Amino acid sequence: MTSSRFSLSGKRVLLTGAGGGIGAALLSAFLEEGALAAGAYRTTPDFFAGLKKKYAHSFFPLQCDLSREAEVETLPDRAEEALGGGVEVAVHNAWIVPYTQPYSLENLRVVSAVGLEAAYILYGSLAPRMAARGQGSIISIASINGLQAFPGNPAYTSVKGALRLFTKTVARDFGGQGVRANNLCPGYVHTRMTAASHADPVRHEERRDRTMLGRWAVPDDMVGPCLFLASDASAYVTGIDLIVDGGWIAKGL
Repeated sequence: MTSSRFSLSGKRVLLTGAGGGIGAALLSAFLEEGALAAGAYRTTPDFFAGLKKKYAHSFFPLQCDLSREAEVETLPDRAEEALGGGVEVAVHNAWIVPYTQPYSLENLRVVSAVGLEAAYILYGSLAPRMAARGQGSIISIASINGLQAFPGNPAYTSVKGALRLFTKTVARDFGGQGVRANNLCPGYVHTRMTAASHADPVRHEERRDRTMLGRWAVPDDMVGPCLFLASDASAYVTGIDLIVDGGWIAKGL
């Protein structure tokens, strides 16, 4: 039996980017662990129908285009209405990969709208509500790309780095009122967004060999660390970067 300190039974969770990849794995795990989960998505994925049938009273899909400020501003209220109470765990996982010239301002704006500005709006609304209740956990799905310089995608590294520091600022501003905010920083995860690199033999091997574990991550590798940050087991953990990269950053020769 799961220890009560790790329990998420009855916890009210808002998860963005719930439609695929890491988000899909997290959504399924929250529901399996007994949480009430509002999953924000832009386009309806096929697997939602199965989840809705299995978790009819605990899964609440919420369509939201996180690149649209007005839609993001209404998301906390919509989530609380669906969940029947205040959001206790907020996970910002949503991301977008643009297909424009890397150093164009348009590229940065598109990535920032979903990756950073949506978090800015959501946390700015949810953190004070959590503080008023004396508890809450905010989790940003950041990246080792926000910790180190990676080539060819300056918008991604810049926004992930900014998201990390913004999350730490939220931890600083609301920690005295019982709100925790942490970053989960994956390494390379095999998802739709990384499919091209994963399928390319050279890039696949390069990324695999940078890890100590000798493999790419899969979305399920992010579940345990995220559930830890969401649960009372991490009650004294805030303002950190929980790096889940198979040993990429720590590896020397």
